[in-house]
Amino acid sequence: MNKIYNISHVLLLTAILLLTAACSSDSSNDVQPSPTPNTSQEISLIPTVWQMAEATRATMLDNTYLQNNGFRCTAYDAGTNNVNGSANIDGNHVRWENSRWNFDGGTRNWPASGDLDFFAYTPTTIPSYIKDTSQEPVSGAITYNARVVQFQCENLDQAEMTEFVYALTTEQNKTNAANGVTLTFLRPFTRIVIKLAANHPAIQINTITFKSIQKSGSYNNGTWTPSGAATDLVWNINTSYPSQAEARVINDSYLVIPQTWEGVIEVNATWNVWGESKTNTVSKDLEGTITWQRGYSYTYTFNITETDLVVNTSKYTEQW
Repeated sequence: MNKIYNISHVLLLTAILLLTAACSSDSSNDVQPSPTPNTSQEISLIPTVWQMAEATRATMLDNTYLQNNGFRCTAYDAGTNNVNGSANIDGNHVRWENSRWNFDGGTRNWPASGDLDFFAYTPTTIPSYIKDTSQEPVSGAITYNARVVQFQCENLDQAEMTEFVYALTTEQNKTNAANGVTLTFLRPFTRIVIKLAANHPAIQINTITFKSIQKSGSYNNGTWTPSGAATDLVWNINTSYPSQAEARVINDSYLVIPQTWEGVIEVNATWNVWGESKTNTVSKDLEGTITWQRGYSYTYTFNITETDLVVNTSKYTEQW
């Protein structure tokens, strides 16, 4: 009996000790420790550009283009004379790799204090039609100084042209950009789409001319100031277009400097009349002055007969 009692006593003491230990452990966890703070200093970027399909004449930039080609990014201390200040990020090429945006040369970190202003652009090689307007440009011909984006465009040429877009995001820090710095790329130019109406005769369109267009100008933080003498903007088409059921897009990627112009358009076309080729230039004076706005797309639909030209216009209601 004594052995049984001793064993029972030992088991009871053991159970009490285990229960006491468990209670002690529970008591120590009544106040849960704070989660480990996020100490990551890495800067991440979230770039976007208004989507549109790649066009036939100029390369129009979209999010797919960004992923395939990347962009350049610069960041300065907010509120400083950015061109003359020291850069936290200095024109680094940013690429889409391993399902994220990465800076060439490794990660970039937030400063210990203060905000950053971010400036980015693509294509990474600035197009030749953009010229230098500053004594100390950030890179190439683009000036980013005190939160003002400036550049100059000279003789905007349509041949094999590539669009240029940029983004400016200011006063960013580790707290307000914890999930990444949003870079929304803006389009400084105007897009022109040319269509041929369905109910036209079978003709060959040789040229379409927008009369007295300014091809040069200065861009200052969203505002264009066209400069130089206005000249005719001639688009060589030289293509035969038979009748079709619906209006056909001839070209959908012309870029022009935003401006106000008189709205005179000429179309030079060739008809076949009773086996004889006949060429004629038909002119159309649109009603009132025409204003092309930055970042908008305008569609001109032509209905051409041998003696008349009808032009219908439309504008996208949102930026492209």
